Amino acid sequence: MTINYCPKCGSSIPEGSVYCPYCGYKLSLPQKVLSTFDYPQPTTTPTNIAYVRAVS
Repeated sequence: MTINYCPKCGSSIPEGSVYCPYCGYKLSLPQKVLSTFDYPQPTTTPTNIAYVRAVS
């Protein structure tokens, strides 16, 4: 378990907390959640090699 710190009051808070248990400050998304987002992968267009060779 990782201990993080509240940016408002500086108290240590457990990983995955949504609110600081000491001052009630709403934290950004927990680190664990941020790492599970699916980021779009670059797409590639299939290339017709025969066409590329004929044009070149």
